[in-house]
Amino acid sequence: MQSVGVPRHAGAGGGAVGVAGLLGCSPLSAYAPSERVPNLVDEAQLREALAVRERRRVRRDTTVSVLGRIYELQHGFLAGRVVDIVYSHLDDPPQPEVEYEGRRYALALVDPVANSKRMRPPRNPKAARPRQPVAFDPSCTTRAAPDTDITEDQELCDENN
Repeated sequence: MQSVGVPRHAGAGGGAVGVAGLLGCSPLSAYAPSERVPNLVDEAQLREALAVRERRRVRRDTTVSVLGRIYELQHGFLAGRVVDIVYSHLDDPPQPEVEYEGRRYALALVDPVANSKRMRPPRNPKAARPRQPVAFDPSCTTRAAPDTDITEDQELCDENN
């Protein structure tokens, strides 16, 4: 009779087959303490292993909610973006950080009064506008000449303008 809760796998002949993870060894020999080498882990590796990552959208006022608290970013370009919030339960209280495109940015607990009066950093820095209008003629097409850097049509368009 088969014991309850212990799975048995039937082989080709109908007999029981050992668990593939033991590779034919007995559990005692596979998990014997004398054969195991402990993994030495430093605090940085432990902190990274226990790090919690959550996806959040940064609000337009550069705030984000983590664990029921509201934190603030000093980087306006992240407003409206979906970012990863990274924190560790080893810290008390947790010190969350924003991770975006491989870089980490610090978060600070928000001061509601100061936040309401603070000037927001620009989300998109204004691009430099050209000093002169750019000439655009859709009838001028560009075809690369075989041995030159300048195209034939570009020379014609430059002469016409």
